[in-house]
Amino acid sequence: MKLTKGKKTAIWIATILVLLIGGLTAFYFCYKVETITEGFTLELGEELTRDPFDYVTGMEWSVLRSEMDFSDVKENEVGQYTVTLKHGWQEFTYAVTVKDTTPPQLKLWEKDYYLQQGKEYDLAFFVEDVFDLSGDIEIEMSSAQNVSAQSDSVSYTENGLYQVVVTATDPSGNYASQTTDILVDTPPVISGMQEHYLAVGCDTEFLSGIVASDEMDGDVSASLSVDVSGLNTMVAGDYTVTYRAADQFGFVGENTATVHVLEQVDLQDKISTHQIDRFAYNIVGAFNLYDAGYYEKDDVEFIQDTLEVCVVRLSRPEKSYGSGFIIRITEEDVIICTNQHVTHNDKSMVVYFHDGSKYTAQLIAKDYNKDMAFLKVPIEAIDPAVFDTLRSVHIDENYWLNLKETEEVSLCIRTINENGSIWRDRKGTMLNKKDTPEASYRSLNLMTRMDMNVFAGSSGSAVFDGHGRLMGMVVMRVSRGGKYISFWAITLEDILEFYEETFEEAANYH
Repeated sequence: MKLTKGKKTAIWIATILVLLIGGLTAFYFCYKVETITEGFTLELGEELTRDPFDYVTGMEWSVLRSEMDFSDVKENEVGQYTVTLKHGWQEFTYAVTVKDTTPPQLKLWEKDYYLQQGKEYDLAFFVEDVFDLSGDIEIEMSSAQNVSAQSDSVSYTENGLYQVVVTATDPSGNYASQTTDILVDTPPVISGMQEHYLAVGCDTEFLSGIVASDEMDGDVSASLSVDVSGLNTMVAGDYTVTYRAADQFGFVGENTATVHVLEQVDLQDKISTHQIDRFAYNIVGAFNLYDAGYYEKDDVEFIQDTLEVCVVRLSRPEKSYGSGFIIRITEEDVIICTNQHVTHNDKSMVVYFHDGSKYTAQLIAKDYNKDMAFLKVPIEAIDPAVFDTLRSVHIDENYWLNLKETEEVSLCIRTINENGSIWRDRKGTMLNKKDTPEASYRSLNLMTRMDMNVFAGSSGSAVFDGHGRLMGMVVMRVSRGGKYISFWAITLEDILEFYEETFEEAANYH
């Protein structure tokens, strides 16, 4: 049968359609992919696969044409995320879970831990290294007792050996712990410091009398040092020196002391006006460390009581007795001043100090015409407790020289018994600073006339004014018709002149 032209065309069209439909069907089934997973669970820090073959299956050439969106995924953060895969007309979504089940890596220092009691330590002090992918780690420390823990620090309230647990925890609750021992101690305590008063140009032993003790180590004084780098003893001023001591664990204790550097005359003035005392401070370079000083208020009764520490009683056993006073205390001796007629020609006398203690005084020098003598008692022979109470009289020659001849000055003396009790007190006024005695006397010098009724046994007594200054030394009384009409003292300037002749140095400090 012969096909018509129209039929031939229809057959061609039908054939093309069959081939087209068949081709499209074949392409559909060949291009199409199928998902092979619902999602992924990752450990924090793991990398999510980007390979489409891990998500879908199909013809290789077709799978490779997949488009994937990973923009929502953060592998380094715990959470739930979504991955989208597009393939032609197909679209798939996958759930991605990032979790953290790995504990932090914690490493403590391989060393002994020594902590200072009461000092706060950041918890990071104990950790050499800690790491976690989260980057957010909380450090905690636990201890049995005596600990004050803050959110980021710790301090101990008692010394001792403690076992502690250091824990590092990440936001997911994973943790790592290590145990270590720590020793809690206090730094050494330094004691014995005094304020120092130095005359310009003088130095001192700053560590003398200083001790350092540690609660665990005991005496650590051998580790003591003193920093004097800021001190200049050649320039007057106030300075600070720092003492340091260390224990076996390296804890360092510190303490400070003030150093006052003064001109020598200013230093002596502080002693003389009772602003500083040799027992309370370390004093170096003063003219007279033992000066009894003077007082602003004119009060003879107060002076009699206060300056009794300068007064002595002298005795020639079974012969005679008299009085005297401490004029100077040297590094070796206590120097006593009295009248020559009290000592007579004896080479030694018995001296009684204000507390009743008894010692032998050796004659140093005497002058018959001046009626003066000096004796000494070695310091090494005196009970230290007694010596610490002794003072020398306060001498102010300038004050004496500026007094008018008839200026009225309140005066007083104190005499003591052999047991140190008060024998007799006298008070009065100065009538003439320098005058000629009415009666003949072996001394050719002028004397100080007083209206103070002195008596037998008061010879050699220190005559004080109401402020505590030495004004002279009782020497005699003059009688007429059986009545005592005048009372006399060797002048201060004659006492000072004889002192300088004897010791080749001045006894005056002002």
